[in-house]
Amino acid sequence: MKYSLWIVFIILLFPFTGEAQDIDSFRQKFISADSIQIVSHEDLDLMNKKTGTIAYRKIFPGNKPNYAIVKEVVTLDKHRSDQLYKLLVSGKTEEYDRASCFVPHHAIFIFKDGVCYGLDFCFECRGTARTDNYTIDVPIFHNEKVWTSVCDFFREQGIQYEMPPAGRYGY
Repeated sequence: MKYSLWIVFIILLFPFTGEAQDIDSFRQKFISADSIQIVSHEDLDLMNKKTGTIAYRKIFPGNKPNYAIVKEVVTLDKHRSDQLYKLLVSGKTEEYDRASCFVPHHAIFIFKDGVCYGLDFCFECRGTARTDNYTIDVPIFHNEKVWTSVCDFFREQGIQYEMPPAGRYGY
């Protein structure tokens, strides 16, 4: 009987621990990262002017940063990494306006034990993408204030390339 109660308890607890582990894992990536970089980068679509064809470049080919298209890189110290984490997860989830263009120019590279976990995003349409190895679904970029705060944070760190005009975030 005692074992049956433990099994029921574990089964009931399991669905809730998965989400908590995801959030902890996301938090752990920031806390225990070997380094965190914020970057700006060129368009992912590259038009061949001779043929008129468009090639799609990846910012994370093979889950590694594509520094060939990166324009600016800022490596964050521990204080700034903690600050960015708090900005990303702050506040409650709210509806906000989005567009569907997704022409990202900014990313966060999180390095841990030689592995890169990345987030790519567009301050204009508020779309996001992740590296293939980054499957954690936690509420980040989940309200208007977060987008504004992260955009301001990038600007404060000296990122200038393809930043929306000050005071105008989103489309």
